[in-house]
Formats: sequence, C-alpha cells, structure tokens
Amino acid sequence: MGVQHIKIIDDSFIDGNRDEKWCEDFANAIQEKKLKFLLRGSIRADKITDKILFNLKKAGFFSFSCGIENFSETALKRMNKGANLQQNLNALDLFKKYHIYVQAGQILFDPETTLQELNENYQYMKKYDWIISKGVFTEMFAAEGTSFTKLIDKKHWKTSNTHQMGNYKYRIIDEKVNNAHDALKKWHILHMGLYDKAIDPLTSPKALSKEELKIFYDIYMKIRHKNLEIMGGVLERVENHDREMLKVLPLPTTIYRDLAEWSKVNTLYVPKEINMAKKMVFAAHEPEKVKRLLEILQNEQGHTLLTAVEQTKIALTEKEKINITLNFLSDAPVIRTDKSSFEDSLQNDIKRISESVQECLTQAQVKPEDIQLVVLTGGSTEIPHIQEVMCSHFPNAELSQSNKLSSVGLGLAYDSMRRFGGNQGKDGNNKGGISPSIIKDSYSR
Repeated sequence: MGVQHIKIIDDSFIDGNRDEKWCEDFANAIQEKKLKFLLRGSIRADKITDKILFNLKKAGFFSFSCGIENFSETALKRMNKGANLQQNLNALDLFKKYHIYVQAGQILFDPETTLQELNENYQYMKKYDWIISKGVFTEMFAAEGTSFTKLIDKKHWKTSNTHQMGNYKYRIIDEKVNNAHDALKKWHILHMGLYDKAIDPLTSPKALSKEELKIFYDIYMKIRHKNLEIMGGVLERVENHDREMLKVLPLPTTIYRDLAEWSKVNTLYVPKEINMAKKMVFAAHEPEKVKRLLEILQNEQGHTLLTAVEQTKIALTEKEKINITLNFLSDAPVIRTDKSSFEDSLQNDIKRISESVQECLTQAQVKPEDIQLVVLTGGSTEIPHIQEVMCSHFPNAELSQSNKLSSVGLGLAYDSMRRFGGNQGKDGNNKGGISPSIIKDSYSR
C-alpha cells in the first residue's frame, strides 16, 4: 500500500511563490502520477482563495491548522495579526465548502480583553461551531523574552515573577472578563484529557480512514456544543455580576461513572486518572469532598467503596433509614440515606426494565396474564420495589426466589440439554450435555 498519510510541517503551506497556479500544477501532478494521499498541514487565513483550496482538496488535503486567533476585529488589531476578521470568516466559509477539517487556533484572553470582545467571539463560535478547537478557553502565552512578556512587565500586569511551565501569569484589567477567564480556565483544566482523546485523532497524524475520522468528529461535536453551552452560561453570569454562580460549574462525570462499575474500577488506579482527580480537587468549590475521590484512587479502595454501597442496598430492603460510616476514608464520613431516596434513584432503571419486559412480550406475542413463572436473576432482584414492579407486570405469575445468583448459568445448562441432550455413554460419563438430574437438583420453583 505504501505511504498514504502525510503531515506537511510548515508555518503556511501557501506562501511565497506557491500561489493559485502552483496549487493547480501541484494537484495535477499528483493526479497524473495516480497518487492517493491523505494530506494535512497548516495554512494562513489571508492566503486562502477558492481556487487554492479547490486544488489542495483535489491533491488530497483533508485537514488544515489555521490560526484564526480571534473573532473580534479589535482583538486582532491589538495582537498585530496579519489577517483581519473578514479574511478569517472567508477562509472558514471555504473550508466548509470543500469539507475540510480545520483546527482553528484561537487566543481568547489577554490583559486588555473586553466583555464585548468575548461576546463577539461567542457569537461567531456558535455560528462556526464545526471548527475544531480544544475547548473554549485559550489565553495569550507570556513566554520568557517575548515582546508580549516585556509589555505586561512594563504595564505592571504581570502577577508573578517566576514562570510556570514557561508561562508568566498576568492580570486581566476588566473584572468581569477576569471572572469569565477564571471560570472557563477551571472548566478547561478539568476536561483537558477528554479534549485530547477526541481531538488528537483529527489534528495529529493518525492512520485512520475517512469513516473512522467521522466517528471521532461526531464525538468532538457533542463536546463542542457542551463547551459552548458552558461559555454562554458563564458570559451571562458575569454580565449579571453573579460571581457565586460562576464558582459552581459541573465536575466531569466520567471518572465517577467508571468508579461505579466493578469491571472498570481497576482502570482508575493509573497516574493519568489520579492526576485528573488532583486537578478536580484544585478546581473544586468544595475541595474537601473531591479529596475523598482522590484518596480512593490513590489507596485503590474502589472495590471497598462498592462493597459498602452493596451492603447499604441490602440493608435498605429491610430498614427505612440507615447511616453508614465509610471508615476506610481518612475523615470517616457518615452517609445518611433512606428507602424512599433509594427507590427514587431506581426510577430510570425500572423504566428501562419495564420497557424491556414489554418489548419481550411483544416479540414473543405473549400476554402478561399467560406468564406463570418469573425467574428473578441477580442481587438487585432482592429489592422489594423491583419485585413489586414484576408482580404488577405479571399478575398471575409466581416469582421464583431460588438461585438468583446462578439462574443464568442454570438457564444455559437447560439450553445445553435441549440442544445436545443429556444421555450418558457406556462409561457413565455424560456425552455432549448436562445431566438432567443435576439441573433438577439445582433448580426448583
């Protein structure tokens, strides 16, 4: 097959004598040689024309990095960017016309950013929501020795004399903009890992097919829309001077969902997930609570927590209220809950169970009142509320209370006996099946 995926490293693939005629010759030469490449590279917005992009698409380019930088004309001028707002918009319109992925580099914050500029950016980011960008937070990088760093030092905007990871901190003049900066930065830090997983396949050299790229892009778009929703909420709150509400942004839930599944708990004990938990503690409004999550991961106590949850569920089948102390945590928190709250938390699950029961009856063309026996499987069927729901679905059925933890295996044994028989050979060994007597002894109504 040879090389198919190529990333061209250049500040701008179109520059100097590489004009419209050059692009046309380039595309024709590739086609004449019958070469089929998936190309990606970088390009300046002010260098893009319809003819240039048409021929680059023809040559095999499917993805570009383009420094849009900002959707506010005043901000672009302050940053001394070569392209103006209209050139940026024209470039994005052409990228969309030729169905080319574009990672649009942006700089949202600098010391002089205004609330009007943020709102202008937000409106254009919603209009061009299809562009690829790592979140909705970016800030001007204040690196050692740069003209920008010299400027913030001269203006006394720099807030630290030591840089972190090569970047000096600085203050933002407008208080409302500064509040928006802090809120969006916290949101961004908490979700950096998610951005990398979704966006990296689209922007970095990966040997993925167009169909596979589309899958990642669809995932990215869902993240993008959520980010824009958060940004809109932040801007609305800073305009209303709602500083307290800005402190309350939702924590990422993936790590909690994985902690709730027995099969995924061990995947959380790796440095990457522990570092994510540390970032959550840093950004949390109530860090003492999130520290419990960090402690569980660092001490590998996920299964201990799940065992405590199971014990609580069992206790609530008989008691109306219960207090459980998580002694394995350093602060030994006491969790208070009751049967009513527990049953309320089950409503979505019970709804899905009911829908599945109805679908099963429909496909089998069986009426609920004709069912005589319902086999309850798994520990959750010990919950009285679930048993009540099953009784309401099957008014004439007997609920089997035996072998709840082994009924699936026994059902497979029945199916094996049905398919392969249970006859014994001359040597007394069972040939190709399960002995009927074993099943009869193991399972009864």
